[in-house]
Amino acid sequence: KSIVKEVEDGRTVYEAELVINGRSKDVLIDESGAAIEIEEEIPVEKLPPMVKAAAEKAGKIIRAEFVTKAGKPGFYEIDVKARGK
Repeated sequence: KSIVKEVEDGRTVYEAELVINGRSKDVLIDESGAAIEIEEEIPVEKLPPMVKAAAEKAGKIIRAEFVTKAGKPGFYEIDVKARGK
C-alpha cells in the first residue's frame, strides 16, 4: 500500500504498509534495513483459545494482530467493540 519515512525517538525509520493475501501487514524498518517491528493481521479464528476467550469477555472482536518487536517476544493486539456500544 505505502512506505512512509518517519522519525521516532530521534531516529529515522520507514513504515511499509502491505496487504498480503487480503490481510494487512505493517513493517517498521530502521535505516540499516532491519525490521524492528512487524504487525500482522490474523483471522480471529486463529487466535489461541485462551487469548480469544479473554478478549471476548470485553466484547466483540473487531480485529486481531500479532506484533513482533526485534529481540522481544511477540504479543497479540486486539480491537474489541464493547458490549452495548
